[in-house]
Amino acid sequence: MERKRKLAGLSQFIVLCLLASGTAAQTTKPEAPVAAPTQEQIGYKSAAGAEQKKTLLLKDFKPKSMLHTTSHSVDRAKYYVIDVHNHVNDAQGIEDHMPPQRVVEVMDKTNVKTVVILTGMWGNKLQKVIDEMVKPYPGRFIVFTQIDWSKIDDPNFSSEMVQQLHDAVARGARGLKLLKDLGLGVRDKSGKFIAVDDARLEGFRCRFTPPIRKLFFIPLTLQTNVTKN
Repeated sequence: MERKRKLAGLSQFIVLCLLASGTAAQTTKPEAPVAAPTQEQIGYKSAAGAEQKKTLLLKDFKPKSMLHTTSHSVDRAKYYVIDVHNHVNDAQGIEDHMPPQRVVEVMDKTNVKTVVILTGMWGNKLQKVIDEMVKPYPGRFIVFTQIDWSKIDDPNFSSEMVQQLHDAVARGARGLKLLKDLGLGVRDKSGKFIAVDDARLEGFRCRFTPPIRKLFFIPLTLQTNVTKN
């Protein structure tokens, strides 16, 4: 009997504890959520000109590299250089004009033997480049001529270009430069792009096609597994 009374008393105690804890839980107010700290509280702030940079264009994007490596400035080539792609003092005015003697001084300083001026155009404009750059400095400059695409719709376009190329060679041009506008920019009067295999180009292309070595565009390295012709 004594044992039963003790168990009954323990059961009543447990029930009272559970009731008390439930009442306390119902009367306790939930804690308010803690607000995240603001940028000002942390110490962050927007970079100068951040608003303007939200509309930053690709042409204005000039990132600064954070990679620091050992650099070696080579001011003069060990072996003489032939610069095969240049537009210095050309006929189209692609770059700012530089006094020819100054160009030669820079070439001598950096060990550039010869510069190829690709955009020499034709006619009097070509002649001006040859008179200014080629004749006064023999062996230092080579000028290429170009096709006059403004005549693409002429019925005698091919024969006209053959005559123009003959004239350019007689003036002193030593190559023909085809810019990327062929196939990408030049159109005829119908609005059609002029492709590189356009039939209107056959006339002068066949007349002036020089022999090109098979390996002309293949890098001649030890790993090149080819046989020279």
